[in-house]
Amino acid sequence: FDLNSQILFKGENILSIRFDNYTYFAGAAHGLTVASTMNFDLSTGKQLELKDIFIDESYLKTISEFCIEDLKKQLKADEYEPDVEWIEAGAGPDLINYQVFAFLERELLIVFNQYQVAPYVFGLLEVSIPYENFGDKINSENLK
Repeated sequence: FDLNSQILFKGENILSIRFDNYTYFAGAAHGLTVASTMNFDLSTGKQLELKDIFIDESYLKTISEFCIEDLKKQLKADEYEPDVEWIEAGAGPDLINYQVFAFLERELLIVFNQYQVAPYVFGLLEVSIPYENFGDKINSENLK
């Protein structure tokens, strides 16, 4: 068992922390790393959810479309023909697929855990979405 933490971003109002938890059980073929994140509004102490920074409820669709395309590109760059159904299931516009995220200075970071969108060999996959991709659907004042 190994747990690592890292402050990904500390702004005027936001703090984003990432945790990587590695576990190995005797007899298993390999260990497993699971990422999680916590994001806080420093002015209130409240833990933030994705919906807290978006004005428009279509944000999940926007995030999903961007992630699906980016994941396909990442996997093809590794000379792997992506399993589109797997990616669409693990990165579709369902809130359960977007529990591991961080607010960074200029982008939203989405982390996909092992097996969520691709085989184990690809590990944790990350997608960074520049805030400008959300246009007026995002409350940029909350991201400082």
